[in-house]
Amino acid sequence: MDKVPNVLTAETMEPTGAKLFSWKRLSYFLSVLVVAQCFLLYNSIARSDSSAEKWDTSAPVQTTQAESNTALSPATLPHFEWKDEKSPAEQHFDDGYRDALSVEQCDIAFPDLYYEIDRATKYFRDLKHKITPEDTWDNPMGSIRFLIHRNELRIINSTKAYMQMGGAERAHALTNMLHRAVESATAGGEMLPTVEFTVSLPDFLDLPTDSDTTTTWAWTRVKKENADENRRKFGERLFLMPNFDMYSLGDRKVGAYHDARFRASQYDSPLEDKIPQAVWRGSRWVNPEIRDALLNITRNATWAAVEQIDWMSLTHEHQLTVDQFCAYRYAIHTEGISYSGRLSFLLNCDSLPIVHDLVWTTHYYHLLVPSGPKQNYIPAKRDWSDLEEKVQYYIDHPDEADLIRKNSINTFRGKYLTRAATSCYFRKLIREYAKISFTPEVHDKWPVREGDGSGAEEKAVAQKLKEEQDAKAKANADAMKAALAAAAGNTVTMVGAPAGPNTDHEESLPVMNIDPKIINDGVNHRMRRVPRSEFVRREEHKRDGITSAAKPKRKEILVRRGLSYEELMYGPRDFEHVSEFYVEDVIFTDWQERKKLKEEEKKKGGKAED
Repeated sequence: MDKVPNVLTAETMEPTGAKLFSWKRLSYFLSVLVVAQCFLLYNSIARSDSSAEKWDTSAPVQTTQAESNTALSPATLPHFEWKDEKSPAEQHFDDGYRDALSVEQCDIAFPDLYYEIDRATKYFRDLKHKITPEDTWDNPMGSIRFLIHRNELRIINSTKAYMQMGGAERAHALTNMLHRAVESATAGGEMLPTVEFTVSLPDFLDLPTDSDTTTTWAWTRVKKENADENRRKFGERLFLMPNFDMYSLGDRKVGAYHDARFRASQYDSPLEDKIPQAVWRGSRWVNPEIRDALLNITRNATWAAVEQIDWMSLTHEHQLTVDQFCAYRYAIHTEGISYSGRLSFLLNCDSLPIVHDLVWTTHYYHLLVPSGPKQNYIPAKRDWSDLEEKVQYYIDHPDEADLIRKNSINTFRGKYLTRAATSCYFRKLIREYAKISFTPEVHDKWPVREGDGSGAEEKAVAQKLKEEQDAKAKANADAMKAALAAAAGNTVTMVGAPAGPNTDHEESLPVMNIDPKIINDGVNHRMRRVPRSEFVRREEHKRDGITSAAKPKRKEILVRRGLSYEELMYGPRDFEHVSEFYVEDVIFTDWQERKKLKEEEKKKGGKAED
């Protein structure tokens, strides 16, 4: 091989600029630039959260293995970690059902879901009674009055709801579910009817007894004969709605419902691989009849992992997260103060649900099948006297146990407890309730959607507001002129009308006064002549508090959301602590008021900096 000469000649030497910008080097440079841009774009689109764990939905890694069949502490239960790019919040775990179904698709997908709607509407049809505004009951212990109009959700008023301890969590979760259902209707091409209704927030309620048509929307009603006849009878006119915890629970051990569903699915395994015990946790005082009996039956039993929880304990002994129940072969459900929301979480497990004889029912309990080829849970007596027998039976009959497990998963987690099913239920409830209810008063001053102002309706609203503002500005200017004229000793005339004789037959001008305040006559702010007698009467009314009892103005708060639910709940925050999603100023206010408040906060912040 010839050695390359060290001396540069005219043939071997190139100009410096030509070498630097040769087409090959330029091509390499552009290629590197494209790769760098792709890398940066990918990272900007992907969810970046340095504090969050990586997720793996395909292959959960069990880091702690149970050594025996004895009762385990929460610390020794299986704990799963995921290593995938998508979090449960992004996957939604909706089992293939989009929350944007049409009316027909809702009926096809969830044909057996609507029993409670049909039952309640039949009650009023049999009475041949149309629900009136007086029939809609505002529960003094916690209620909200909603209006739906043009596929928008509005809050008319509330009692002990959004700011009440214990009620706020329910109010916010329910409002989110309703708003999501309205959006689902819009996405599915459905225009919901205009309807006004009330919802009751406590665990149970007692309707007024002076009427058999008073009604509201509630979580539950008494179903069992002879259990509580008064509540059972008025429960017939209640409209049941999905429980608030099917959106979210503020407890950090529960969180968002679709997150709980996802975590439960990570424990899916054959029954023989699960801990062969019946698990339960709870407080005995909530329903001592049921829970004391359960604690007594299972005391020292090797086949049970039943423990009472002391929520005031600093050690959190025996507490489990909702997904950890799914590590056991049997999951026991008990009623609480009335119904209990725990069942909708236990049914997300592929374990065998054990449910005692129920007094209360919810919007989906009619789907529980106690026997036959479609059996989807294990029924037990209310005193638990047959519990051990049932557990042993399904240990001895694994094929029957596996059929129940499959039926339960297919019926509930895979179908009727999905987000789409919940929205479809709300949408049908709204439609059917509107058919037997009054036509509500509506404030049509609202724009249909907050857009860029290019829509015809938005332009009309903007023009109307401008005219009102111009009229007020003109009235104020005229009032100022009149005030200046009065101060100069000139005659004061009414705006829009000539000065005339004294219609009150009072003495002439020297004994007449000018009210120093601008008078709001309901049309425009303006100055006018005020006889002394009228001035005196007004002052007497103020002193005595004898003012005209005007009808309070109806206020409608439009429910809007600037961010998606997933962005609200899982923004840059820790995934576990989803209870923060119901901060009051997030969506539950009129967008115009929000804008005004933000501007005021900015002004205050600017003054503080100065």
